[in-house]
Amino acid sequence: MILMKPALLLDIDGVLIPFEKDNFDKGAMRRRVHELLPHFNVMWCTGWETSANEAGLMFDMPVLPIIRFSDQVSPEDMPHWKGAWIAQTPLLQDRPFAFVDDELDNEAANWASERARGVDGIPTMVLPTDPQQGMIDAHVEALLAWAEIVKLIHH
Repeated sequence: MILMKPALLLDIDGVLIPFEKDNFDKGAMRRRVHELLPHFNVMWCTGWETSANEAGLMFDMPVLPIIRFSDQVSPEDMPHWKGAWIAQTPLLQDRPFAFVDDELDNEAANWASERARGVDGIPTMVLPTDPQQGMIDAHVEALLAWAEIVKLIHH
């Protein structure tokens, strides 16, 4: 049996690139992202869509898969506007994933808990960031700890 790493869905604005430019340390963010890469299969989940990999070059990231948004789906069915597309992404159907975004709220956290408690019990983590600061070391620590737990559960 091949053990698959959990997926990590990353936004760009407010996560990798904070809105408060004084808080932007490209080297620190590059280090954070590269700490996560060995533990996750990372995917872009951002309004940047096809330009996401260009932004990733700023952090020396490899080319990553992109969740593409479509007018064919009604995002009102999910607690986050990206949720409908996440739910319909085949790679994520039965797979543990963490979602890091600056627009996550309690509804998104409840949705993740329900997915984790559902019939199949698929571990799901939503991790909101402060858009002024973006992803910080504490987020990376939480993601790495969660990935270890998922590995133990799905081993």
